[in-house]
Amino acid sequence: MPTVTIPRTDITSERVGAALRAGLDDRYDVLPGMRITRIPLGSPQAADPDEIVVEKGPTPMVRAQVTVIHRADYTDIRITPGGVAGDLLMNTLGIARKIRRVLLDAPGIGS
Repeated sequence: MPTVTIPRTDITSERVGAALRAGLDDRYDVLPGMRITRIPLGSPQAADPDEIVVEKGPTPMVRAQVTVIHRADYTDIRITPGGVAGDLLMNTLGIARKIRRVLLDAPGIGS
């Protein structure tokens, strides 16, 4: 599970969501306050404000969960790929890796 560690405590889920919207193209939906269900192809469900679902395209097979975790001296951003079996591998190598790169390159977050 990829994690981006930011040596600051002022990183908000709003800032992370804005960075994802700016860094990903229009084919991606950024859904703040939502989480992936364990049911394959299930719709995202309401969750904590620090959870964000990122999906691509009309089918929810390409998706990942982004969770902002506030620590005492830093912030972790955990990226969990969605899916089972082949989808999980595809999302690990695809969308999760892309999200990590976007966050590392985002002004005010990674760079």
